[in-house]
Amino acid sequence: MTELAPNLTALRSVMADFPPLESHAPQTPIDLTEIYLPKSHAAALDPDRSLVIGNRGMGKSFWASALVNPDSRRRIADALPEARLDANKIDVKFGFAEGEGAVGVSRDELALFINNGAPVEQIWRAITLRHIAEVANQAVPDHIDALIAWVANEPGKVREIMRLADARLAERKGKLVFVFDQLEQLADDLELRSELTKGILRLALAFKSYRGLRVKIFMRPDHFAEDRLFHFPDASKVKGEALPLDWRGIDLYGLLYTRLLRDRSHDFKAVVKAAGLAAIKGDELPAILKTDELSQHRVFDLIAGDVMGARTRGLPYTWLISHLADARNQVSPRTFLRALKFAAEYSPAPIDKAIDHYGIHEGVRRASQNRVDDLKEDYPWVRSALYALAGLLVPCLPKEMIAKWQSSENLLQQLRVDVPTVKQPTWLAGTAEGGQTPYEALLKSMADIGVIEIRVTTGKVDVPDIFRLPAGIKRKGGITQQQRRKARINTG
Repeated sequence: MTELAPNLTALRSVMADFPPLESHAPQTPIDLTEIYLPKSHAAALDPDRSLVIGNRGMGKSFWASALVNPDSRRRIADALPEARLDANKIDVKFGFAEGEGAVGVSRDELALFINNGAPVEQIWRAITLRHIAEVANQAVPDHIDALIAWVANEPGKVREIMRLADARLAERKGKLVFVFDQLEQLADDLELRSELTKGILRLALAFKSYRGLRVKIFMRPDHFAEDRLFHFPDASKVKGEALPLDWRGIDLYGLLYTRLLRDRSHDFKAVVKAAGLAAIKGDELPAILKTDELSQHRVFDLIAGDVMGARTRGLPYTWLISHLADARNQVSPRTFLRALKFAAEYSPAPIDKAIDHYGIHEGVRRASQNRVDDLKEDYPWVRSALYALAGLLVPCLPKEMIAKWQSSENLLQQLRVDVPTVKQPTWLAGTAEGGQTPYEALLKSMADIGVIEIRVTTGKVDVPDIFRLPAGIKRKGGITQQQRRKARINTG
């Protein structure tokens, strides 16, 4: 092992230098070297699959921008033919992404159109029609205000342009895809946001009647949980094909190894060889280190050791994933790489490994805190609600969790301070659906975003370690066998 020490020290430096990963903005150029393509994401990138569900940090905005960018789209098409993104036949445009400096149309423009009485579906038809008319080689009004009015007054001409564009796309077996991302930025007012989102979903359904026109929507899980969004005829044709944007454990390690190979090729190749695997030739990570759990495990054992201090405490390769997983058994790549970065920064550095179990424990602790802060960006109420559970012993009955919240002084008042009035969810504003109390609705909302798990078999509520530990929530016996099985790295 001594001969590998310089290599492992170099890999430690690479991990410690991992840059902070922030949310991708639509205007930011795609760095092709940053693209890692899990095969499990092929279906989510398929233009014929309209709805993709992913929590913060799972890569929704990155993939949205990657689809719109011709160079990255070409790379995806070459590497993932299962995604059916023929780079020469697919064109992708933004329908909406981001509020300020918006791509497609801005939030302020949307609010103005609504205030002027324009129906939501006409607004989205007009925004997409500008690009559709180009394919059909037809003239339409240039200014968006005039185009919205024209769409309302000339439905026959609109249909003719749509049919003509679709026919031309069909001739070359092409598609024109409109991407909608960051739907939370559509409007501050939640009622208006829901109305606009519902209009996008209806547009996605309408475009399914064409051969070459498609809508792809990247949506947060709490939005997807809003039943009212799907209250229109045949909504199940869109909702039923929704795909989760998941990162399996094997994908996360493939991402890590790709970065180590890119940033420290010689040293990483040396570790792979020491693990008894075939030598890596070239700059591409071999398939075995993307798809074979045992091979990944052998490499990580050299990087981080094969025990978490004692054999009974678990294996670093699986322990790391288990303790970073949320209640949906998902780990964001941002959280995973942060944990490794913090582990590599931990002092004192091990002598015979790049990182050790002490660093991994510290890395998970700090990454867990960061994950709570990440979620707070999208769900301002989550931190206060979670920290109000300090001292609670889980798993517990839902009524016990609710009682803990009720015993916390002025919790609902604090949540209303945390969340601007126009952005307050209905349950916080005092209009929870289905006769739920605000606390019952809070419980459901936390389950919707993966902060807590409501177990089907027992009806009890549990909190995964990534949220439990920063909040000071207790659990007897540490991670359960059930959670170990759930967090098992899936190679399928």
